[in-house]
Amino acid sequence: MSVSAYGVDGSTILDHVPFSNGGGVNYSFQLFNLGSPVKRPVIYAPSPLPPDQTGDRAISWSFDIGLLCPPTGDQALEDAGVRQALLDALAASNPSDPDPAQSKEQGGIIWRMPDGTFVAEPVVDPNATGCSYKAANGTFTPPPGAVPYADYHAHPNSKNRLQTHASYPSQLQPNETGFSDPDFNGGAGKNDWNGATQSGYPTYVISVSGTVSRLDPGVDATQQPNNHNRWTWDKTGLSKCFKSMFA
Repeated sequence: MSVSAYGVDGSTILDHVPFSNGGGVNYSFQLFNLGSPVKRPVIYAPSPLPPDQTGDRAISWSFDIGLLCPPTGDQALEDAGVRQALLDALAASNPSDPDPAQSKEQGGIIWRMPDGTFVAEPVVDPNATGCSYKAANGTFTPPPGAVPYADYHAHPNSKNRLQTHASYPSQLQPNETGFSDPDFNGGAGKNDWNGATQSGYPTYVISVSGTVSRLDPGVDATQQPNNHNRWTWDKTGLSKCFKSMFA
């Protein structure tokens, strides 16, 4: 038998690559190493066919192919549900609205379960703005036996997007006319870093610019710009993987 796979742009990624019984593992490894999203895998029957098979019966099962994500080096981000929760928070923050006043940070809490797995719970902050979010302002219910591991929120506004909402000017720094660069200072401003230190657990920040940053508590302000706990996410939406910026 052999397999071909075609990319989202129609290009041929694999062309009649043979595999035998048990080859599904090797096939997945091939797709993982390709580093390209696969739109359509095609399985071809063996040629010539076994004597007791016909062309219509040679292949008679269905299957799903999923790309494996490369390791992130972060135990929470290894969880696909946590990665999806971060992406969902950014989408819920309405980053594409032409009116900056309609883009408000969204986020939640990441719980560590008794078995070591993680569960991300969205939490609405009723006081959230385009540059402020606190999960503690919202209502949440810990899963049974869970302990807080981290919180997370989205930065929906890009650099220099004008602030027009009446509540925003009080948050502007001297000589600042718009939102700060979402990728400066290791991925977040001092308020987010201070929030992580005050809570005692990390804060994950996903930015519309295409980055995810983990802010660990207790990091000195002089070291925050050197934060290496940072990843990129695929802005095309074709992949749900996060890739380290320093791998």
